[in-house]
Amino acid sequence: VVIGTSRDGMSFRADKEALKKGFDANTLIHELKGAYGPEVLSGGGHAPAASMRFNEGAGPAIVGEAMKRIRKLLA
Repeated sequence: VVIGTSRDGMSFRADKEALKKGFDANTLIHELKGAYGPEVLSGGGHAPAASMRFNEGAGPAIVGEAMKRIRKLLA
């Protein structure tokens, strides 16, 4: 999984191996929206590719949480 970040957003791109292990970028974004509520401004896409926007101040926490969840899933 490749993650691209900016100060107010992030994008996900996954290969077939990650998808076989259960990675779904759209599901991850949905979970992050649930965890961070209004800090997540928008987001969505497809299982292998999606993007999201968030408030700048919440960025480090949201990026960290996304990486934690991806590492756990792909371990």
